[in-house]
Amino acid sequence: MSWNKLIHLIFILFFVSCLNSNNRSVSDNKKVDISISTKLFLESFRFGIGLHGFNLIDSSAKHLPKYFNSLSTANAMKFEVIHPHADEFDWKEADSLVEFAQEYNMVVRGHTLLWSNRNPYWLFWDEKGNLVHRSILDQRLKEHIHTVVSRYKGKVYAWDVVNEAIYDNDKEFLKTNNWYKIMGADYIKKAFQYAHEADSNAVLFYNDYDAERPDKLKRITKLIKGLQSEKVPIHGIGIQAHWTLDTPSLADIENAINTYAALGLQVQITELDVVMSPDFKGSEEEKMNLLTSRYAEIFEIFHKNRNKISGITFWQTEDMPAKYPPLFDADLNPTKIYQAVLNAWSAN
Repeated sequence: MSWNKLIHLIFILFFVSCLNSNNRSVSDNKKVDISISTKLFLESFRFGIGLHGFNLIDSSAKHLPKYFNSLSTANAMKFEVIHPHADEFDWKEADSLVEFAQEYNMVVRGHTLLWSNRNPYWLFWDEKGNLVHRSILDQRLKEHIHTVVSRYKGKVYAWDVVNEAIYDNDKEFLKTNNWYKIMGADYIKKAFQYAHEADSNAVLFYNDYDAERPDKLKRITKLIKGLQSEKVPIHGIGIQAHWTLDTPSLADIENAINTYAALGLQVQITELDVVMSPDFKGSEEEKMNLLTSRYAEIFEIFHKNRNKISGITFWQTEDMPAKYPPLFDADLNPTKIYQAVLNAWSAN
């Protein structure tokens, strides 16, 4: 065993022993530099959380850098929020998240430059209520991406450039949203090109839900291969990972990771949350036990394929009574789920 691996193992065992103590509080955990432990523990990828600007209002967010080294902007960089009017950009929320990340040495994933939802009315429509000409929308897209990406050049290491462009059913391919109605399939290619022009060092992702489902995986693969054949600068695939206790299967998760990696892409889990069925009638303890088991088996798959995954980002879910579920309880202590994640990753 190399010296680095030995140090790595010591930190993991020490961290797990701290979490196993029922008498430790958040203040006690401060004795352990968990940020260093996290970097050693997750040295092959970024471990992150999606945050809103309002998360920074109170002091609780300051505990997050001990557990995460990556931050994803939940809503702050969506078109409607950051560019509400044609002649106006609103940088307040996005700037606050980027500044927070810089203060605590976290990297930032920008989410998202282009999506069919959360767009301002002025973007697609003229004063008569008609869809604008293709050339007008193209220029607006270019200006938007150049402006946003340039502002955060060197501060945002990765962008979800295009979000959720593929249909869910297997009879259709690209969604006929307003981007597609006006610009056709070229809107996807141009979004990546404009992002690359603004920051050639940024890692550019296509991001989607159900990206591990076999039929949708085929359509996403078709999109990516088409972009690659045209030399479009796409570097990664974001598997959103909005999952349940039962779906998707572990086999589908692993197959998706391997399929996308075989295309030469970085694979990131970008919006991980596991939700319970609304019909679940069990106790909170039973819910926690089920979720813990599910996260553990998911992270065993991630660990097995860790050389193909460059980032994992948790998404905040409203399914549990805590500020930053499911990894922390209402008192901001790590939950059983966090420990299960750690244990799964440290397994041989």
